[in-house]
Amino acid sequence: MGITKALNNAKNMIESASNVDEVCSALLQALSRKPVSFGVSKREGVSIERERKTANAAAIALLDQLPEGAVLTDEQRQILARYTGEGGIGANEHEYYTPQYVAEGMWDLMSLYGSPAGNWLEPSAGTGVFHETKPAGAIMTATEISPISSRINRLLHPDDKVSTSAFERLAAASPDDVFDGVVGNVPFGDNRGEFANLDPAYAQERNIGRYFIL
Repeated sequence: MGITKALNNAKNMIESASNVDEVCSALLQALSRKPVSFGVSKREGVSIERERKTANAAAIALLDQLPEGAVLTDEQRQILARYTGEGGIGANEHEYYTPQYVAEGMWDLMSLYGSPAGNWLEPSAGTGVFHETKPAGAIMTATEISPISSRINRLLHPDDKVSTSAFERLAAASPDDVFDGVVGNVPFGDNRGEFANLDPAYAQERNIGRYFIL
């Protein structure tokens, strides 16, 4: 992260802080955190499935050693950022995480519509690629149902609010217009399962993608 961008991040985070502890946290996080690359890359002679499984195992092994709220080294941050979920290599059909260049492009698109500063909602956050690529002045509020992914996200982005929870719970509890914007890559499927009952107003909507967009 360049010094100018880091200082801008610190400035905007300080302005939104409500006490001295949050000011200190904003300064430390914005000025000392090194950006990471999310996901894995194809290597010659190694299948992408094997590469993902190896990276996932390393991330989980590290995660098991870290307490909640741990201050990470640059190496630890990169190990955790390589976790890509189980989509395509395991039993979970929904864990297909967004490539980093897509997240960066979406933030660029948001900038064309005006300043992307403010409190942004990410309803299906994964390990936090939209958090990592957010512009200066943006603070994220996010939900993620995977305990592994949401904990990685919290460790990588302690300045944001990330809950291990279904989006339905946050949606039902949040008044309209509480967020300045929404960004993310919603899940898709035809069965919301037990989560549908957490938001009674939309309990009859069975399609996952339509619910998230509504």
